[in-house]
Amino acid sequence: MKTLRPIILVLILFMIGCSGSGSAPSPSSVQIVPAALSSDTTLTSTIGEVRGNSLVNIPFGTTVESLRAAITVAAEARFDICETDGRTVAANLTGSSIIVVTAEDDAKATYTLAILKDPAIVAEWIGFTSEIREYVIADAQKVDGHNGNVNALLFDGDPATLDYVIAPDKDALTLRNRGTVEVLVRMDGILPFAGIIHKGEHRDFSDEAWGLQLWYHEGSHARLLLMITGDDGNWIGVYGSFDLQPGQWYHIVGTWDETTLRLYVNGVLDDETANTTGGVRDTSGSLIIGAQLSEMYNAGYGNIGWDGVIDRVIIRSDTLNDAQVLTRYNSL
Repeated sequence: MKTLRPIILVLILFMIGCSGSGSAPSPSSVQIVPAALSSDTTLTSTIGEVRGNSLVNIPFGTTVESLRAAITVAAEARFDICETDGRTVAANLTGSSIIVVTAEDDAKATYTLAILKDPAIVAEWIGFTSEIREYVIADAQKVDGHNGNVNALLFDGDPATLDYVIAPDKDALTLRNRGTVEVLVRMDGILPFAGIIHKGEHRDFSDEAWGLQLWYHEGSHARLLLMITGDDGNWIGVYGSFDLQPGQWYHIVGTWDETTLRLYVNGVLDDETANTTGGVRDTSGSLIIGAQLSEMYNAGYGNIGWDGVIDRVIIRSDTLNDAQVLTRYNSL
Protein backbone atom coordinates (compact mmCIF):
# COMPACT_ATOMS: atom_id res chain seq x y z
CA MET A 1 0.00 0.00 0.00
CA LYS A 2 2.94 2.42 0.50
CA THR A 3 3.34 2.80 -3.24
CA LEU A 4 -0.26 4.00 -3.64
CA ARG A 5 -0.16 6.90 -1.12
CA PRO A 6 1.28 9.57 -3.45
CA ILE A 7 -1.34 8.79 -6.09
CA ILE A 8 -4.21 9.03 -3.59
CA LEU A 9 -2.86 12.36 -2.28
CA VAL A 10 -2.77 13.83 -5.76
CA LEU A 11 -6.38 12.77 -6.38
CA ILE A 12 -7.55 14.34 -3.10
CA LEU A 13 -5.87 17.65 -3.92
CA PHE A 14 -7.36 17.66 -7.41
CA MET A 15 -10.89 17.08 -6.02
CA ILE A 16 -10.46 19.87 -3.44
CA GLY A 17 -9.31 22.30 -6.08
CA CYS A 18 -12.36 21.73 -8.25
CA SER A 19 -14.96 21.95 -5.47
CA GLY A 20 -16.98 24.93 -4.12
CA SER A 21 -15.13 27.76 -2.45
CA GLY A 22 -11.81 26.16 -3.08
CA SER A 23 -12.07 26.46 -6.86
CA ALA A 24 -9.54 28.67 -8.72
CA PRO A 25 -11.06 31.64 -10.60
CA SER A 26 -11.43 31.20 -14.33
CA PRO A 27 -9.37 33.52 -16.53
CA SER A 28 -12.51 35.34 -17.77
CA SER A 29 -13.42 36.50 -14.27
CA VAL A 30 -10.05 38.22 -13.50
CA GLN A 31 -10.33 42.10 -13.41
CA ILE A 32 -7.06 43.84 -14.31
CA VAL A 33 -6.83 47.39 -12.90
CA PRO A 34 -4.64 49.52 -15.20
CA ALA A 35 -1.93 51.66 -13.63
CA ALA A 36 -2.86 55.35 -13.33
CA LEU A 37 -1.41 57.53 -16.11
CA SER A 38 1.12 60.13 -15.04
CA SER A 39 0.07 63.79 -14.95
CA ASP A 40 3.66 65.01 -14.58
CA THR A 41 4.18 68.15 -16.73
CA THR A 42 7.47 69.28 -15.20
CA LEU A 43 10.57 69.92 -17.24
CA THR A 44 14.26 70.46 -16.72
CA SER A 45 16.69 72.21 -19.03
CA THR A 46 20.44 72.51 -19.31
CA ILE A 47 19.88 75.91 -20.94
CA GLY A 48 18.47 78.66 -18.75
CA GLU A 49 16.77 78.18 -15.39
CA VAL A 50 13.28 76.84 -14.61
CA ARG A 51 11.35 79.11 -12.25
CA GLY A 52 7.79 77.95 -11.76
CA ASN A 53 6.19 77.96 -15.18
CA SER A 54 8.94 80.01 -16.79
CA LEU A 55 12.28 79.19 -18.34
CA VAL A 56 14.47 82.24 -17.77
CA ASN A 57 18.04 83.42 -18.47
CA ILE A 58 18.10 81.84 -21.91
CA PRO A 59 21.23 83.16 -23.67
CA PHE A 60 20.61 85.49 -26.61
CA GLY A 61 21.00 83.64 -29.90
CA THR A 62 19.77 80.28 -28.60
CA THR A 63 18.05 78.38 -31.40
CA VAL A 64 14.89 76.31 -31.27
CA GLU A 65 16.95 73.21 -32.04
CA SER A 66 19.49 73.76 -29.26
CA LEU A 67 16.78 74.50 -26.69
CA ARG A 68 14.84 71.42 -27.72
CA ALA A 69 17.94 69.27 -27.19
CA ALA A 70 18.44 70.79 -23.72
CA ILE A 71 14.94 70.02 -22.39
CA THR A 72 13.93 66.85 -20.54
CA VAL A 73 10.36 66.00 -19.49
CA ALA A 74 8.84 63.12 -17.54
CA ALA A 75 8.68 59.61 -18.97
CA GLU A 76 5.84 59.25 -21.49
CA ALA A 77 5.34 63.05 -21.57
CA ARG A 78 6.10 65.14 -24.64
CA PHE A 79 6.68 68.82 -25.40
CA ASP A 80 6.65 71.35 -28.22
CA ILE A 81 8.20 74.81 -28.59
CA CYS A 82 5.38 76.92 -30.03
CA GLU A 83 4.29 80.37 -31.00
CA THR A 84 2.01 82.21 -28.59
CA ASP A 85 -1.08 80.35 -29.88
CA GLY A 86 0.29 77.15 -28.36
CA ARG A 87 -0.27 75.21 -31.59
CA THR A 88 2.07 76.57 -34.25
CA VAL A 89 5.56 75.10 -33.91
CA ALA A 90 8.09 77.92 -33.52
CA ALA A 91 10.60 78.31 -36.34
CA ASN A 92 12.67 80.85 -34.41
CA LEU A 93 13.08 81.38 -30.69
CA THR A 94 11.74 84.71 -29.43
CA GLY A 95 10.52 86.12 -26.14
CA SER A 96 6.94 85.34 -27.21
CA SER A 97 7.65 81.64 -27.80
CA ILE A 98 6.29 79.15 -25.26
CA ILE A 99 6.92 75.53 -24.31
CA VAL A 100 3.85 73.30 -24.07
CA VAL A 101 4.36 70.09 -22.07
CA THR A 102 1.75 67.33 -22.44
CA ALA A 103 1.74 64.65 -19.74
CA GLU A 104 0.97 60.95 -20.25
CA ASP A 105 -2.66 61.58 -19.23
CA ASP A 106 -2.87 64.56 -21.65
CA ALA A 107 -2.65 67.18 -18.89
CA LYS A 108 -0.89 70.27 -20.26
CA ALA A 109 1.34 72.97 -18.84
CA THR A 110 2.69 76.09 -20.54
CA TYR A 111 6.11 77.59 -19.83
CA THR A 112 6.96 81.13 -20.89
CA LEU A 113 10.47 82.05 -22.02
CA ALA A 114 12.74 84.91 -20.97
CA ILE A 115 15.68 85.43 -23.32
CA LEU A 116 18.62 87.54 -22.21
CA LYS A 117 19.10 90.85 -23.99
CA ASP A 118 21.24 91.04 -27.10
CA PRO A 119 24.61 92.18 -25.68
CA ALA A 120 25.11 94.47 -28.70
CA ILE A 121 22.05 96.58 -27.80
CA VAL A 122 23.09 99.82 -26.11
CA ALA A 123 19.54 101.19 -25.86
CA GLU A 124 16.17 99.86 -26.99
CA TRP A 125 13.09 102.00 -26.54
CA ILE A 126 9.92 100.73 -28.20
CA GLY A 127 7.88 103.75 -27.25
CA PHE A 128 8.62 106.09 -24.36
CA THR A 129 7.06 106.44 -20.91
CA SER A 130 7.77 108.82 -18.06
CA GLU A 131 8.32 105.85 -15.73
CA ILE A 132 11.56 104.86 -17.47
CA ARG A 133 14.52 106.44 -15.70
CA GLU A 134 16.95 106.03 -18.58
CA TYR A 135 15.76 109.32 -20.09
CA VAL A 136 13.66 112.41 -19.46
CA ILE A 137 10.79 113.50 -21.72
CA ALA A 138 10.63 117.27 -22.21
CA ASP A 139 7.19 118.42 -23.47
CA ALA A 140 6.77 115.80 -26.20
CA GLN A 141 3.25 114.34 -26.10
CA LYS A 142 2.35 110.65 -25.97
CA VAL A 143 0.36 109.48 -29.02
CA ASP A 144 -0.51 106.26 -30.78
CA GLY A 145 2.35 105.11 -32.94
CA HIS A 146 2.98 102.41 -35.49
CA ASN A 147 0.88 99.24 -35.38
CA GLY A 148 -0.90 100.08 -32.13
CA ASN A 149 2.08 101.20 -30.05
CA VAL A 150 0.46 103.49 -27.46
CA ASN A 151 3.72 105.01 -26.21
CA ALA A 152 5.03 106.83 -29.25
CA LEU A 153 5.87 110.53 -28.89
CA LEU A 154 4.70 113.50 -30.93
CA PHE A 155 7.17 116.36 -31.41
CA ASP A 156 5.44 119.50 -32.66
CA GLY A 157 8.49 121.14 -34.27
CA ASP A 158 7.43 124.56 -32.97
CA PRO A 159 10.61 126.65 -32.56
CA ALA A 160 8.98 128.47 -29.65
CA THR A 161 8.88 125.26 -27.61
CA LEU A 162 11.59 122.76 -26.85
CA ASP A 163 10.26 119.24 -27.36
CA TYR A 164 12.84 116.49 -26.92
CA VAL A 165 13.92 113.41 -24.98
CA ILE A 166 17.30 113.46 -23.26
CA ALA A 167 19.37 110.53 -22.01
CA PRO A 168 22.66 111.08 -20.16
CA ASP A 169 26.01 110.26 -21.72
CA LYS A 170 27.58 106.87 -21.11
CA ASP A 171 30.62 105.17 -22.58
CA ALA A 172 28.53 102.68 -24.58
CA LEU A 173 26.99 105.53 -26.61
CA THR A 174 30.32 106.59 -28.16
CA LEU A 175 30.24 103.79 -30.79
CA ARG A 176 33.70 104.75 -31.93
CA ASN A 177 34.48 102.04 -34.48
CA ARG A 178 31.05 100.67 -35.34
CA GLY A 179 27.43 101.32 -34.58
CA THR A 180 23.83 101.01 -35.71
CA VAL A 181 21.06 103.53 -35.11
CA GLU A 182 17.53 102.38 -35.88
CA VAL A 183 14.38 104.51 -35.69
CA LEU A 184 10.75 104.28 -36.74
CA VAL A 185 9.32 107.71 -37.50
CA ARG A 186 6.52 109.61 -39.19
CA MET A 187 7.23 113.06 -40.53
CA ASP A 188 4.31 115.49 -40.33
CA GLY A 189 6.11 118.56 -41.62
CA ILE A 190 9.45 119.42 -43.21
CA LEU A 191 11.63 121.52 -40.91
CA PRO A 192 15.17 122.30 -42.12
CA PHE A 193 17.89 120.30 -40.38
CA ALA A 194 15.40 118.72 -37.94
CA GLY A 195 17.04 116.23 -35.61
CA ILE A 196 15.72 112.69 -35.15
CA ILE A 197 18.47 111.45 -32.84
CA HIS A 198 21.68 113.25 -31.98
CA LYS A 199 24.65 112.46 -29.71
CA GLY A 200 25.47 115.93 -28.45
CA GLU A 201 23.40 118.75 -26.94
CA HIS A 202 25.31 122.04 -27.09
CA ARG A 203 24.26 124.84 -29.43
CA ASP A 204 27.79 125.23 -30.79
CA PHE A 205 27.92 121.46 -31.58
CA SER A 206 31.18 121.16 -29.68
CA ASP A 207 30.04 117.85 -28.19
CA GLU A 208 28.54 116.42 -31.39
CA ALA A 209 29.50 112.77 -32.06
CA TRP A 210 26.90 111.28 -34.42
CA GLY A 211 23.38 111.93 -35.56
CA LEU A 212 20.44 111.18 -37.85
CA GLN A 213 18.48 114.17 -39.15
CA LEU A 214 17.06 116.02 -42.12
CA TRP A 215 19.53 117.96 -44.26
CA TYR A 216 19.55 120.25 -47.25
CA HIS A 217 20.73 118.15 -50.19
CA GLU A 218 20.20 118.35 -53.93
CA GLY A 219 17.86 121.33 -53.50
CA SER A 220 15.63 119.70 -50.86
CA HIS A 221 15.26 120.09 -47.09
CA ALA A 222 13.51 116.68 -46.88
CA ARG A 223 16.59 114.47 -47.27
CA LEU A 224 18.02 112.24 -44.57
CA LEU A 225 21.56 112.55 -43.29
CA LEU A 226 23.54 110.06 -41.19
CA MET A 227 26.67 111.78 -39.89
CA ILE A 228 29.60 110.97 -37.62
CA THR A 229 32.26 113.32 -36.25
CA GLY A 230 35.95 112.46 -35.94
CA ASP A 231 38.53 113.46 -33.37
CA ASP A 232 39.44 116.55 -35.41
CA GLY A 233 35.87 117.90 -35.13
CA ASN A 234 35.08 117.39 -38.80
CA TRP A 235 32.09 115.30 -39.78
CA ILE A 236 31.25 113.13 -42.75
CA GLY A 237 27.86 111.77 -43.74
CA VAL A 238 25.76 109.75 -46.13
CA TYR A 239 22.67 111.41 -47.60
CA GLY A 240 19.27 110.04 -48.49
CA SER A 241 18.51 109.79 -52.19
CA PHE A 242 14.85 110.89 -52.03
CA ASP A 243 12.55 113.29 -50.20
CA LEU A 244 10.68 112.03 -47.16
CA GLN A 245 6.94 112.57 -47.48
CA PRO A 246 4.75 113.99 -44.70
CA GLY A 247 2.31 111.50 -43.21
CA GLN A 248 4.40 108.45 -44.14
CA TRP A 249 6.05 105.99 -41.74
CA TYR A 250 9.74 105.32 -42.31
CA HIS A 251 11.97 102.64 -40.83
CA ILE A 252 15.43 104.20 -40.93
CA VAL A 253 18.69 102.46 -40.10
CA GLY A 254 22.12 104.05 -40.17
CA THR A 255 25.28 101.98 -39.71
CA TRP A 256 29.00 102.60 -39.68
CA ASP A 257 32.19 100.63 -39.27
CA GLU A 258 35.87 101.34 -39.91
CA THR A 259 35.34 101.55 -43.68
CA THR A 260 31.77 102.56 -44.57
CA LEU A 261 28.67 104.52 -43.55
CA ARG A 262 25.36 103.10 -44.81
CA LEU A 263 21.82 104.46 -44.79
CA TYR A 264 18.79 102.16 -45.11
CA VAL A 265 15.16 103.19 -45.55
CA ASN A 266 12.32 100.68 -45.25
CA GLY A 267 14.64 97.70 -45.36
CA VAL A 268 16.60 98.78 -48.45
CA LEU A 269 20.10 100.24 -48.72
CA ASP A 270 19.59 103.81 -49.91
CA ASP A 271 23.22 104.94 -50.13
CA GLU A 272 26.67 104.52 -48.60
CA THR A 273 29.94 106.42 -48.36
CA ALA A 274 33.48 105.76 -47.21
CA ASN A 275 34.37 106.33 -43.56
CA THR A 276 37.39 108.65 -43.43
CA THR A 277 37.07 109.84 -39.80
CA GLY A 278 39.35 107.32 -38.15
CA GLY A 279 36.65 106.71 -35.56
CA VAL A 280 33.84 108.62 -33.83
CA ARG A 281 35.08 111.06 -31.22
CA ASP A 282 34.24 110.51 -27.56
CA THR A 283 32.34 113.40 -25.99
CA SER A 284 30.32 113.97 -22.82
CA GLY A 285 27.28 115.15 -24.78
CA SER A 286 23.90 113.68 -23.88
CA LEU A 287 21.70 111.78 -26.32
CA ILE A 288 18.88 113.91 -27.75
CA ILE A 289 15.81 112.38 -29.42
CA GLY A 290 13.33 114.47 -31.39
CA ALA A 291 15.71 117.40 -31.90
CA GLN A 292 19.37 118.23 -32.37
CA LEU A 293 19.70 120.21 -29.15
CA SER A 294 18.35 120.46 -25.63
CA GLU A 295 18.59 124.25 -25.72
CA MET A 296 17.52 127.01 -28.08
CA TYR A 297 19.70 127.42 -31.16
CA ASN A 298 17.93 130.61 -32.22
CA ALA A 299 14.39 131.96 -32.48
CA GLY A 300 13.92 130.74 -36.02
CA TYR A 301 15.07 127.14 -35.52
CA GLY A 302 14.28 126.62 -31.85
CA ASN A 303 16.21 123.51 -30.80
CA ILE A 304 16.13 122.24 -34.43
CA GLY A 305 13.30 119.89 -33.58
CA TRP A 306 11.47 117.14 -35.40
CA ASP A 307 7.90 117.68 -36.60
CA GLY A 308 6.19 114.30 -36.31
CA VAL A 309 6.11 111.05 -34.38
CA ILE A 310 8.99 108.92 -33.17
CA ASP A 311 7.85 105.42 -32.33
CA ARG A 312 11.09 103.72 -31.33
CA VAL A 313 14.84 104.08 -31.05
CA ILE A 314 17.36 101.22 -31.00
CA ILE A 315 21.10 101.77 -30.70
CA ARG A 316 23.62 98.97 -31.20
CA SER A 317 27.36 98.62 -30.80
CA ASP A 318 27.66 96.41 -33.89
CA THR A 319 26.84 96.89 -37.56
CA LEU A 320 23.75 95.24 -39.00
CA ASN A 321 24.08 93.88 -42.53
CA ASP A 322 21.61 94.14 -45.43
CA ALA A 323 19.76 90.93 -44.56
CA GLN A 324 19.44 91.82 -40.88
CA VAL A 325 18.06 95.28 -41.68
CA LEU A 326 15.49 93.81 -44.05
CA THR A 327 14.46 91.23 -41.44
CA ARG A 328 13.90 93.96 -38.88
CA TYR A 329 11.81 95.99 -41.33
CA ASN A 330 9.70 92.97 -42.22
CA SER A 331 9.09 92.26 -38.53
CA LEU A 332 7.39 95.60 -37.88
